[in-house]
Amino acid sequence: MDDIRNIEVVATETNQYIISEMKQQLPRMAKMLDCSMEDIHVLDYAWFPREYMATKYRDRVIGTSGPLENMPHIQRRRLQYPGQVGLGIFLYQNSMHADLKYCLYCCRGTYSDEIYLVVKKGQLLQLQRTALALNKLANALATPPVLEEGMLDNIVQNTVGFLLKAKKIEKYGVKIKRGVLLMGDPGNGKTMLCRYVQKLCSQNGIDWGVITSADIDTAYNEKNLNDLFTAYTVSFFDDIDIQYMDRSKGNGKMACSLLTAMDGMYDTGHLVRIFTTNEEIKDMDAAFTRPGRIDKMMTLQKPNESMRRQLVTSWPKEIQENIDVDICIKRSNGYSFAELEAIRTFLVTNKILGDETWDLDSAFCEYSSRKEDNDKGISGFGTDKLTSSRKVVGICPDAYSSPNKDSDWSDEA
Repeated sequence: MDDIRNIEVVATETNQYIISEMKQQLPRMAKMLDCSMEDIHVLDYAWFPREYMATKYRDRVIGTSGPLENMPHIQRRRLQYPGQVGLGIFLYQNSMHADLKYCLYCCRGTYSDEIYLVVKKGQLLQLQRTALALNKLANALATPPVLEEGMLDNIVQNTVGFLLKAKKIEKYGVKIKRGVLLMGDPGNGKTMLCRYVQKLCSQNGIDWGVITSADIDTAYNEKNLNDLFTAYTVSFFDDIDIQYMDRSKGNGKMACSLLTAMDGMYDTGHLVRIFTTNEEIKDMDAAFTRPGRIDKMMTLQKPNESMRRQLVTSWPKEIQENIDVDICIKRSNGYSFAELEAIRTFLVTNKILGDETWDLDSAFCEYSSRKEDNDKGISGFGTDKLTSSRKVVGICPDAYSSPNKDSDWSDEA
């Protein structure tokens, strides 16, 4: 066998350097796994089902080593993603099967950290199955978003359900490809809905990813839009400017390229693409919304009274017990979900950083004042200190009768 420690480093601007360096460290990882170099698998960890690693079900680190031999691992403060706690080699023990172990090799790449998984041959399939089972456990308590009746089932059936029934659909000669467009004003649940679908994907071992406008710009400039549009089984196009897809606006060449990528002349896998937008269907290029590119369109409206009640009654009990829930729901008529959540934020801010009371009047007044400033072009949501809490003095922009007095509430805005 060649001496793997004498590797010539080439192309330091790419991950070839990382691969070369990792190859030099593989003997250490094989030793940690108690096997030979010939008996290990190496995988790109980015494609491994690992969402559970950010939950209580995560695997346990039982050994560490530095990026180089005779060097300690480089410790970082714990990030939101507990599976990555520094640079070097990390030996993990699976939380379901104590005899199932693997290594993560974490190193600095050109633009971000690179992570590779090293596991014994013969254990990879078991590790993948266990990871999927742990993902299901970690996401089993995912709270469904508050939507109009029937809408959640509709979107689930047209995304995750569509993929899970692929075999039944394919026997009729139909391609497993779906485009879904979620429309509506900001704050009405598009993001919450997408996050819920992401949880369902993780539960069922379906790989997913978020694609931004910056990703599209980069892919277009590098001429690999087709690769971008097939990178994930379920792709979430987060608030993409629909002008990207409109041949009459902006960059017409890019629009044509994007529409071609959506057609997927060379697509052979299972694909679902979910687009979110604040625009209306009448403002969109008909070429973008035709069947085959977009197969399902749904509009999320501002929540009605029943939906607002579902949201408020999901708040912590301490908040509900110290405010008049009925008044909060009536008073928030015409509010979006995001605006109603802002009321909760102001309630909590006043309780923790203000006068330590649950003051519903103050929360609505604070929100209305900030919104008025924001509408005038003032940075209203960032001008006041968090420690201040505006009190109702006289009549505030959205003042109503005191919750302690009898009031005649109506659903009129």
